[in-house]
Amino acid sequence: MRDLITQDMEKSEVLDFFASVFTDKCFNHIAQVANGKGRDWENEEPPTVGEDQVQNHLRNLKVHKSMGPDQTYPQVLKELVDEVAKPLSIIFEKSWQSSEVPSDWRRGNITPFLKMGPVSLTSVPCKILEKILLETMLRHMEHKELIGDSQHGFTKGKLCLTKLVAFCDRVTASLEKRRATDIIYLD
Repeated sequence: MRDLITQDMEKSEVLDFFASVFTDKCFNHIAQVANGKGRDWENEEPPTVGEDQVQNHLRNLKVHKSMGPDQTYPQVLKELVDEVAKPLSIIFEKSWQSSEVPSDWRRGNITPFLKMGPVSLTSVPCKILEKILLETMLRHMEHKELIGDSQHGFTKGKLCLTKLVAFCDRVTASLEKRRATDIIYLD
């Protein structure tokens, strides 16, 4: 067993060694990302925020959630979905293009809870914009194959728990075949 490595240069040398010894199908994916595959968002038509997309999010609002500092109740937005979807989609589009959000959306009501830590209530429209941005970025990353099959965290339908199960299955199968199993933990 080797000693704990703490120096950056030593860490680099150990990782270089493992990279030279092991090959895996994921290395092909890593090489593609490193060579710039999928980084051409700026060469494409910029994503847009559609009125139907906003309507969908407004219709799925949980009406019993609290309002944010802008005093906008989710129930009101849900009931007025046909009236507010178009103006909100315009605001969202302008925010996307300018990389700015209305100042009211940057404020939050922060409430400390014992044993849970602070909870921040932010603007409901801002939360919808965040969801739309997340969906758009994830769709882009999937379309450009920037997320490998081995990525489980922050991936729809997969969890860190599913990664742990897949890892345990792989290690168990390797041990049953009496193969050497090397594991590196990086944090």
